[in-house]
Amino acid sequence: MRHDLGTPTSTWRFGAVELDETSGTVSVSGEPCDLPRSAVTVLFVLARAQGEVVTKRDLLESGWPGRVVHENSLAKAVGSLRRALGEDGEAIEVVHGYGYRLAAPVAAMDAHAASDGLDDLQRDSPPSRATAMPPTTQGHGALPAASVGFVGGALLAGIAVWWWMANASPMVLVPSPTSPLQAFLSEDLLQAADPYESGDDGDSLRAAVARAASRIDARFADDPATASALHARVADAFSGWGEYEKAVAHLQRARMLAVSAYGAQSQEVSRLDIASCQQLRLAGDTRAGEPVCARAAAAADRLDEADAMQARVAQAKLQFEIGAYPESVAMLRPIAAGSAEAAPAIWADAQWFLGLGLRKLARYAEAETAFRALVEARREQHGDTHPLTAWAYADYGDYLVDAGRYQEAEETLARAQSIFDASLGADHPESLSPRYSLAVMHLARSEWQPAAALLRPVLARYRQTLGTDHLWTLYTITELALAEAGLGNRESASDLLEEAARNGARLLYRRPAKAAHFQLRWARAWWLAGDNARSGKALDMAEAALADAFAAPHPWHARASCLRARLALADGRAEQGRERANACLAELQQAAVPASYPLLAEARTLLATR
Repeated sequence: MRHDLGTPTSTWRFGAVELDETSGTVSVSGEPCDLPRSAVTVLFVLARAQGEVVTKRDLLESGWPGRVVHENSLAKAVGSLRRALGEDGEAIEVVHGYGYRLAAPVAAMDAHAASDGLDDLQRDSPPSRATAMPPTTQGHGALPAASVGFVGGALLAGIAVWWWMANASPMVLVPSPTSPLQAFLSEDLLQAADPYESGDDGDSLRAAVARAASRIDARFADDPATASALHARVADAFSGWGEYEKAVAHLQRARMLAVSAYGAQSQEVSRLDIASCQQLRLAGDTRAGEPVCARAAAAADRLDEADAMQARVAQAKLQFEIGAYPESVAMLRPIAAGSAEAAPAIWADAQWFLGLGLRKLARYAEAETAFRALVEARREQHGDTHPLTAWAYADYGDYLVDAGRYQEAEETLARAQSIFDASLGADHPESLSPRYSLAVMHLARSEWQPAAALLRPVLARYRQTLGTDHLWTLYTITELALAEAGLGNRESASDLLEEAARNGARLLYRRPAKAAHFQLRWARAWWLAGDNARSGKALDMAEAALADAFAAPHPWHARASCLRARLALADGRAEQGRERANACLAELQQAAVPASYPLLAEARTLLATR
């Protein structure tokens, strides 16, 4: 079936499938396929992306332009493609919660396709400076310390040189990854230039980078080392934009190419595993990240001590993310203690997640020492305008909220917010963290309206950028449910809690420490919403998870006891309520929480209730 797809670009081939954009036809082993126009368009978009993940939204906009259609239409189109393409149809892979990718080598069959991605990049790059924000590390999920910056003038000049050399010397593209051209592309053009310089990182640059990236494999088909290095640099750029799934996809492709170029046991492959460990955690795919992080640490131990230290820190960050707090702390302590042996950035990262882990384990004094060391190190390394410094303030501020030191927390979070806004922009996923922590502070004070006002736009942005099945999104849904329940919006709170339970079923499975946190918060939200029965059920699950995750004394056991006291008092069981309130206070005292810890006041108030 013939389709008019606009200006012809190329003929593409993967497996036995051939796509002709001039005629808008798809054939398998020379036999034309009778496919709907929308399905053909989707296939062309996936082919152009050459292994990169394409979002559902982008595919819907391309396949059904100007129309409002359900995602089922896209699923049906993909199903028809898989059936029509036979065995090659299996290459169309779903990336759950995000989109689709074509997991097969795609070859451009004419010379125009080999260069037009670069021409597009040259045409679409704005004349003013445009900046791609590079990755950092963060507490709720961390970007790697390497960063990527784009400067408009250098970008245009670099692409012009690449285009000129490719067309003037078509027989010698890039002979090796250490050639001057490769060095220019990976070190100057896609500069790992610290630090997240401010500027316009608009859609035109992202689209141009994506188009150029889609040509890497075809352009360097005979040079996997160069293609691998370029995919890794593109991954840095997408990570800096907060598009972590795309970063993962490019790193996976980079690793595959690096294995063919250097061997599976090479240092190049090990370093890509370290980067993938970071990005999988950021993307929220911790289950896929666990074996990658373990592989990175094991391989780095055999190759290079500096790499090994970085790999261990990356693995410890993932351990923190899945709630394995004792394991994370144990891995980070020797690195944080050995400041002379570790590079400054690695040492600071170790202090960062050591502080986060110690806080979860209720070792507040030790956690504060680590956070203060982190803030001092980041200011010394980067000054007071860098996103890494902002993250130091943000997670220290979050710690202060937990400790009940609200005035200090507000001041610290405000410093973090101002740096994030100036360096990354107010809507970057990382820039939302201080607002989330400030909302949690309002919830602790029963200030429901300001909490909800902060959380609603944060949740909308996380859903847009990270998806619904990401831990950051789950945290925000949970806290907004508390705010809505406190405001008396029971239907809204109930909807959010049910959504959180559905999403949490996968994210929290066999993660008892994480499950304990969420079940405690859900139990409190159901209580605020007036549903004591559902609150009790969530509390049962929380106490089971607590028994597996945290030995007493720990303040989260006290949270459960205080909520049990509230439920008992609400049911008219005054004596049982007082018993549980006494248990709550005793558990807090045994845990040696700070005098400002908010639950202390709540426990005393419950004891005074008649």
